Amino acid sequence: MDRHELSGVVRERCAAGDDDIRQRPGRWSGTPAGASAASGECLAGGAGVGRHGAGCGVGTGRVVIAPDDHDGGVLASHLPGSTPQADGWVGELSLGFAARGDATVLARRRRRGPLTVQRPFYPEGASVCQVTLLHPPGGLVGGDRLELTAALDEGAQALITTPAAGKVYRSAGATAEQRQGFHIAHRASLEWLPQETILFSGARLRSRTRVDLIPGGRFLGWEIVCFGRPHGAERFDAGHGGIALELWESGAPLFVERGRYVGGGALMTAPWGLAQQPVMGTWLALDAPPRLTESLRAELVAVADPAHWGLSRLPRVLALRYRGPSAAEARALFVKAWTLVRPALLGRDAISPRIWAT
Repeated sequence: MDRHELSGVVRERCAAGDDDIRQRPGRWSGTPAGASAASGECLAGGAGVGRHGAGCGVGTGRVVIAPDDHDGGVLASHLPGSTPQADGWVGELSLGFAARGDATVLARRRRRGPLTVQRPFYPEGASVCQVTLLHPPGGLVGGDRLELTAALDEGAQALITTPAAGKVYRSAGATAEQRQGFHIAHRASLEWLPQETILFSGARLRSRTRVDLIPGGRFLGWEIVCFGRPHGAERFDAGHGGIALELWESGAPLFVERGRYVGGGALMTAPWGLAQQPVMGTWLALDAPPRLTESLRAELVAVADPAHWGLSRLPRVLALRYRGPSAAEARALFVKAWTLVRPALLGRDAISPRIWAT
């Protein structure tokens, strides 16, 4: 199956674990969730098992690949729970990165509410602008809404990270919402490397990260979600999380993953879902050289239990998926993959943000 066959397909997994594939407007050529490409590796949003165990095919409550859905309406309409309340805290941050000769500068910054960034850092020289995203309250409660947008002008190079795990606390009924929207121009590159997001039992979250690229733009990044607090013996027995991660180029989908995770539901325990593992994550590299795939697999075996991850090559995207017991293990796996892929993809060695060492 090539990426064109994914256009317009909606995949839904019900609590019993079967699939209901329904046609949306536009063309589609449906296959059951978990269907494999010729290489035997699973496609974006599939429910299969990667070459080294769970990973690319970590089950999701709902996966949608719908090129006509540009405003997130599909995701919002299919998630349970109420919309954010009017009295919740609202944080909005808009960033603009621009190339100035051989340097990248944070040329535009507009904020509202409790969401900001530290001053830019340049540990690897002026060409790459590193910024740390700050949310002083330290977590979200029901009704809160955070929105980050970042635009990279032609030739700009930026890395965005966070200083600590994000937290979503138990809700009395309202849903917290966070959105990240990134726009990457020709010859620009973005590295999105946040710490994990922790959903406490009873939390209600709707989260969407969408990356829009112009041809010639580059993206390397990850997201990690921890359901409950496994080290504190707290399981995610109530609440829900709607999680979406998407890559688009010129309005066409390259990778779209949207899932609904309901606390205490079958999806959290079934083998076709999270299989009682509290942590999941997705790492993506756009247009990484194909030669890296096998060497990357060999290197990552020493970092994390191969039963907890899988590596898949899609037509344009190299996808590393994690499903396991530890956010620390997921983070170590993704950081190692980043250090190995970054030189070949972006032409520079990996220099970790200083905030990671604090």
